[in-house]
Amino acid sequence: MKYILNIYILIIILFLNCSEKNILDDAKLIPFTTHQSRKFYFSEMDNKNFVLYFGFSHCVDKCPFALSTLSKTLNEVADKSIYGVFVSLDPLRDDPKKINGFIKLHPAINLIGLTGNLEDTVKFAQIFGIQSKKVDLGDNNYSLDHTNQIVLIDKKFRIIARFPGNLSSDSLKKELNTLFLRK
Repeated sequence: MKYILNIYILIIILFLNCSEKNILDDAKLIPFTTHQSRKFYFSEMDNKNFVLYFGFSHCVDKCPFALSTLSKTLNEVADKSIYGVFVSLDPLRDDPKKINGFIKLHPAINLIGLTGNLEDTVKFAQIFGIQSKKVDLGDNNYSLDHTNQIVLIDKKFRIIARFPGNLSSDSLKKELNTLFLRK
């Protein structure tokens, strides 16, 4: 009886790991362009720990704060092989040149800025549970109301933690050192 129970538990664990892996593996196939105008697929992040943040360059509050936190953390964290990835939720306005300017405001070791087409960006964000909604500001201007989360992805391309986008850099650094160094 104990043997059957162990097999049952093993099957459940394998099923859960496979179903999560398959969902995130779809994200690896979505094309992006870096802030340096280079084609990019998340398959390039295989065997790398990274921090993922979704935002847009025209944001006046949440995104600059989160990107500043991420930048500071990447420069101070013990493991210099951790990457930061900023994905624009506003590819209609955020071309590679615009993303490059935004990234340069927050210089960091291993920080990558990405943009893509709208359909792929929405699909990618949804895979990670990120929602965004256009908010009309009048005069042909808009903002985005979006999920404000910092997402930690491990070397096996699994989500290992989520934190609010307003997390302090000291707290994020502690979490990265704890979560990524134990893996």
